[in-house]
This record gives sequence, structure tokens and C-alpha cells, in this order.
Amino acid sequence: MAKPIVVILDSSDVAVEASVLDGTATVIGADKHSNEDLSDDLLASADVALVFHTIQVNETLLKRLTKCRAIVRFGAGYDNIDTKTAASLGISVSNSPAYGTEEVADFALSLILNLYRRTTWLAEKLKTGAASFARVVDIEREAKGARRMRGQTLGLVGLGNIGTAVALRAKPFGFNVVFYDPFLSEGISKALGISRMYSLKDLLGQSDVISFHCGLSSQTKHILNADTLAFLKKGSFIVNTARGGLIDEEALAAALRSGHVSGAALDVVEAEPCVFSPSSSPLCSAPNVILTPHAAWYSDQSIIENRRTCAEEAKRALLGTTPESCLRSWVNRSGFVANSDRWSQK
Repeated sequence: MAKPIVVILDSSDVAVEASVLDGTATVIGADKHSNEDLSDDLLASADVALVFHTIQVNETLLKRLTKCRAIVRFGAGYDNIDTKTAASLGISVSNSPAYGTEEVADFALSLILNLYRRTTWLAEKLKTGAASFARVVDIEREAKGARRMRGQTLGLVGLGNIGTAVALRAKPFGFNVVFYDPFLSEGISKALGISRMYSLKDLLGQSDVISFHCGLSSQTKHILNADTLAFLKKGSFIVNTARGGLIDEEALAAALRSGHVSGAALDVVEAEPCVFSPSSSPLCSAPNVILTPHAAWYSDQSIIENRRTCAEEAKRALLGTTPESCLRSWVNRSGFVANSDRWSQK
């Protein structure tokens, strides 16, 4: 009997997955970066599909995965996958919710520190010779806007694994930490020694710097927009290491130009991959912006951890008979329709 096939849609590097799935499945690295590049034969061969964020696993693609029983998303976010349609077809969707927690939290805090201490801008001006630093008044001029962090209020939108990790990292720097997350039960604020806000308006109005750590959905798309930006304290900072679609970029660019927002540091934009030009994002031409290329998740350790975790979930999906019996991070349980052609006794 032929081995099952695991297809990694948007990567050709299969070393980690092949070692985990050795003897269980044949691993194919498709290395495609758009849906149009994926052939029907390749998709029809997949018993399990693994995917990063460049492929849009929409209804059309899902229907081409004719025998696939499981999709595993490399990463915590899975907004590029139509989980409801997958559930209706009997295809489970899993993610890697714990990987990269430390990396993204560290990265978010580094962006916050950069905004407060103006590190990136000062380093760039020194490197390029764009400014002289010979006199005290030169440093005062170029570092103007740098602030002391102790006593400032950090507002977190979303308090999952990463948001919690950011809160714990920020407190030793002297930040007062507040959060808004309507999906959490009472008590977490006491456990962490932080304060809960019960509306986004209240959080924005009390925070000196806001950092986003929530998923992207129809409810959170452009959660920061022209209307909500009006609630911000004048001179606040914005940090986003979550999803670019959380922010209306035109509105944020306007707020940066007016000075209502003093600075923004963003690892994600709506149209990715980001090319640093005004045609890529209006934020590219706005003042006081730090943009990084959706790299907060990466470390030499996290990429291996992520791939191994997802390969192990794929292996469980291949060896199990029902999602309930084998999967550890099944995210589309609601509405799932069991399909004997996909999940069956071996």
C-alpha cells in the first residue's frame, strides 16, 4: 500500500517534516506562492496539507483537496484558511498556537523600546551621516521625542499567549499595563497584576502606547480606524506584531502626519510582502514609522520548533481515526461534518 502524502504548499524545505514523518508518509514540498501555481494533481494527492501564510486556503482551493483530511497551519494565526468551509467538507484545521510566543513578545517589546528611545532613527542618522552629533544641542535635536518609560501606560489589545508574555516583559521596565480582551473570563488581571479595560475606547484613552495581539476576523478588521484613533491620547505610540488588517493604514498615516500619533512600529501591513514604497502601504510615506517584514516570529530555534510541532500534528492526523481522538490544536471543531471518505478506520 502506498504511503499517505503530506504536501507543504508554500515551502520546499521538508527536512524537519520528513524526519518526523519518516515511515508514516511521503512529504512533498510544493514551494508555491500563489493559488494559481498549485496543480489539481498535486492538491488531489494530499492526505494532509501544511501551509504558511502566503497561500489562501479558500473555498475554491479546499474543494480541490479532494481527499485531504487535515490542514495544519505553520503558526498561531489561521486567517488565510476558510475554516468554516473546511469543517463542512470534513477537513480539520490545526495550528501551532504556542510556537513563537517568546520571539513575538520580545520583538514587540523591542519595537516599543525603539519608539520610546528612538534607537532606530538615531542609528540610521549616524550610519548615513544625515546628522551631526558633535554637540549636546545636536543630540537634543535628533533625539527629541525620546521618553522615559517608567510610569507610562502600555495598552494591550488581546491577551492571549503573546499578549500575556508582553505584559510580563513590560512590567520590569516600569510600564503600567492595561488590556482589552472581551473573550477572557474574569480574574486574569489579578493573576498577572495588570488592569482590565472593558472597552476599546477606554483602553485607547488611557494608554501611552498600544500594542496589538489579537487575531484578524470580520469583527477586528480595521479595529483601529479614523473613529477609534480619535479616542487616543495625543502623542501615543502604536505597535502591531499581529495582523496588518487590524489597522486602517490610511487613517493611521493621517494621524502620524498630524502628530496625533507620535510614532508607529509595525511588523505587519495589509498587503504583504511589504515593499517599502507608497504604493505598498500609505504608511511607507508617513513620518515616524518603523516597518519590519513580518519577521517577529522568527528565531533559529522557533522555525525548527514550529515545523516539528506541525509535522507531529500531521502525523497524528494520519494515524488517527477521528479529529477528536488525535488532534491537539483543532481550531474548526464547530460545524465539523465527519466525512468517512477522509477520516476512516484503517
